Amino acid sequence: MGKRRRNTEPPDRVSFFVRGVPKAQPRGRTFFHPKLNRPVTVSAPKSHSVNAWRDAIAMAAHARRPAEPWAGPVRLDLLFLMPRPKNHFRTKNRVTSTELKQGAPSLHLTSPDRDNLDKAVMDELKTGGWFSDDSLVFWGLIGKVYHPQGTPTGCLIRVTFMEDDAKVSAGLLSQFADDLRGVRS
Repeated sequence: MGKRRRNTEPPDRVSFFVRGVPKAQPRGRTFFHPKLNRPVTVSAPKSHSVNAWRDAIAMAAHARRPAEPWAGPVRLDLLFLMPRPKNHFRTKNRVTSTELKQGAPSLHLTSPDRDNLDKAVMDELKTGGWFSDDSLVFWGLIGKVYHPQGTPTGCLIRVTFMEDDAKVSAGLLSQFADDLRGVRS
């Protein structure tokens, strides 16, 4: 990868929060169309709820984006703060309170899947000019938790622009060194 030009150099790391209810990017569905005698792929309609979520991502990301799309390696860390269902809260006289039940989980272990949540964010950041291709995102943490009381639902996004991919690769491989020792070619 070439050197960045000074006037377009983004900061090494940018973090921002997107308020809203995180939505998964639906995958296109392919089926065989007998009248056309070929496979047809159908994507989500324009009215799909993911579009409002992607609009929220675009608005939050716009002011922080680099002057030009980054063409080097990118690390993307995402923490999704998901809404809690009503059954996590105490009820008194059939009225739901704001007090959590004892033992209410903090990890979000139901759908949407984290990879589909990740895809919606990556697609919107690419569309918004953060990086030239989402295949440049080579690493990142993705977490889903129920939002703590007093915090909004949404997603904390941290984008790290990388330069020296040899150092990054060596550091990444060193994290898995013990596990890789048993892998044979």
